[in-house]
Amino acid sequence: MKVYGMIRTGLFGALTAVVLALVPTLAEIEVLRYFIGSVIIFYGVEEIVFTAIKYKKHYAIHSLFWNVVEIVIGLTLIVFVETGETNVTYAVVCVVWAMWSILRETRELAEVTEELKESRLLPCRIVAIVNLIESLTVIAFSLTMLIEPGEHHAKIHLYLLAVELFTKVLFPIIKTIAEKHEEKNKEKTE
Repeated sequence: MKVYGMIRTGLFGALTAVVLALVPTLAEIEVLRYFIGSVIIFYGVEEIVFTAIKYKKHYAIHSLFWNVVEIVIGLTLIVFVETGETNVTYAVVCVVWAMWSILRETRELAEVTEELKESRLLPCRIVAIVNLIESLTVIAFSLTMLIEPGEHHAKIHLYLLAVELFTKVLFPIIKTIAEKHEEKNKEKTE
């Protein structure tokens, strides 16, 4: 698990850097559908692999279905969305991207809510609250992209995607460090 965690952190870190460095290029419609389709596929595949490794057994069937649907949505963007009329293509890509983001963040909100209920550690609670705020922000921006799809909102959402990619690995690292610190404190007091 530790090796996969390092690989995962490296992948998400590299993807964050690529997004930040290439926002103007990625926002071009000829590139955007391929990139967003690939990101959606990446999330689906990564979640299947991460969960399988993390739990050392197969995981809940609803999660598997969710991840398979993510992969199908990503493939649909790449294979079936034609780059014809620019405004129409932006609308299709932005609407699919926004809906996927909203649904993904809704799942994240459910996980964060559970974490807030269960966690006793202040750093973990703070991370959960920041994660909650990040999810609500993504949902709000995704709604604006639904209302007015286009290059402007795609660029804004690419910057937001970079933040999401970075926090996807940062939050678990902070949580792990806080839990290890708490264990050491318990051992010292015993």
